[in-house]
Amino acid sequence: RGAERYGYFMGTALIRYAARSDKGCVRRNNEDNLFFCGRHLTSSELSHPFSVDGECPFPAIFGVFDGIGGEQCGECASMIAAQTLTIYEPQLLSDLEIKSGRNMYNYVESVNQKIGKATLVQGARMGTTAAIVIVSQNEIRSYNVGDSRIYTCVHGKLKQISEDHTLARQKIDRKEYTAQEARQSRDWGKLTACLGIPRSNGKFAEITRLPITPVNGTIRILLCSDGISDMVPDNIIEAILRFGPPNQAGKRLMSEALNRGGRDNASFIIADVIPESALISKLRYLVSI
Repeated sequence: RGAERYGYFMGTALIRYAARSDKGCVRRNNEDNLFFCGRHLTSSELSHPFSVDGECPFPAIFGVFDGIGGEQCGECASMIAAQTLTIYEPQLLSDLEIKSGRNMYNYVESVNQKIGKATLVQGARMGTTAAIVIVSQNEIRSYNVGDSRIYTCVHGKLKQISEDHTLARQKIDRKEYTAQEARQSRDWGKLTACLGIPRSNGKFAEITRLPITPVNGTIRILLCSDGISDMVPDNIIEAILRFGPPNQAGKRLMSEALNRGGRDNASFIIADVIPESALISKLRYLVSI
């Protein structure tokens, strides 16, 4: 009866999430977009602060997209990436990219082509970053392009698992900057890869397939646009993610970004990946009380 009261059921694993998006304190509109539970943000939802909390079963896909090109162009590019993910979601969940990763390649190719066509219609260049995770009961498969980030928080320790595709990151790797010098430089926000805008050789960027994260216990994931990671230092993000359920952590994280100036659109998804073993332990505790 205790298990029924709290909504836990034997053999059930789930993901609890909090999704947030805000235009910030400076920008006139929101060029970000989110993907969760098979849906993305609509234009009307982008016109005001967005907040939703929920649960979903395994497997699931989450994504954060930060549009490039200014106002309507940036919003269009990130919308295309999020909308296209709804089309490819069944294929991506069917094999979880275990073998060739072909479905993710097809998704990225489709996004690049659609944004390219929209560029011709709008008469202006546009693109988008992408941070995507595919979550199953056993592992988390992560992908990114641009500077939208993916973090994990396990036992209170924050770890960035995405790669920053920026000129500043390249110069850090070449020992031309320290991390602190890079953050203060003009190269910090200069992207070296994104979806929709071809490189100098005319080829579109591909998405980076990141190392697999095994699910051995409860894992907290954060996907965010640079409106979060640029405004809130990693040590503060870590402190926020350590405590409370996703909705409480989400409220604190957004407040922190806005209180620090909110110079860019701020969007993120916090997701707790809770495997069956963790729920069974909780069930046994509830039955005993």
